[in-house]
Amino acid sequence: MDKTKWERLFELWNEEYYTKFILLFCIIIALIIGIKFYRKEKTYISFLLYISLSLIFFLALPIIYVIKDLHGRSAAVFDEVWNTVFALVEFIIFYYFFLKILNAKIIKLLMRISFLPIFILSSIFFIKITDPEFSRNQIIKLSFQINIVEFFLLLIPCLIYFYELFTKEASQILSKSPAFWITTGIFIYCVVSLPFLLIGDNLAINYKGLYHMMYGVHYISFSFLFISFAKAFLCKTTLTI
Repeated sequence: MDKTKWERLFELWNEEYYTKFILLFCIIIALIIGIKFYRKEKTYISFLLYISLSLIFFLALPIIYVIKDLHGRSAAVFDEVWNTVFALVEFIIFYYFFLKILNAKIIKLLMRISFLPIFILSSIFFIKITDPEFSRNQIIKLSFQINIVEFFLLLIPCLIYFYELFTKEASQILSKSPAFWITTGIFIYCVVSLPFLLIGDNLAINYKGLYHMMYGVHYISFSFLFISFAKAFLCKTTLTI
């Protein structure tokens, strides 16, 4: 990359006050700890896959974005297509985890049904972006709507987990429970990020400075999620306990 492209890359990182570096550091730490204490457990493998995908998403994609010199609608398509793909993978992995740790059968059934709205929205998104008349702002707005639905749907099993946890007799110390650390991380990630997502599309168009500031806060909450993964791996026991 020539100097101009390097400068543009650092400008992208600077927009979120370099919080992406904090996020990348936490992702790498979680990945190293996850590999060190690796176990042949489906939930464990799925989280290692998620962490690896996150590293690629936040490290490689901005570089590709700058190399391809994307602007306007093409930049929005690139960003939001990958954002939507990431959201789908994230949703599937997190819901797989919750289906393993929750007890109520009716809740598990409702969770399986709740896959429907996010997949319908995502399908609409991928169809719409093929339409040249579907503007940059519309692309960003629909992408944010997918994230909003995803985070609301993730909050529900988090709350149910906490309800089940505190209404049954404690079987182990919470600090030694991987499921507790992971659920807490997902819960904080969703609660902190949702206010930003609810108004993010408007901020992206009309209040760029505030948009990037809140994106930085979103990255901090995301960083905490990976810290919670690392802590869960360090418990050295089945992640669904």
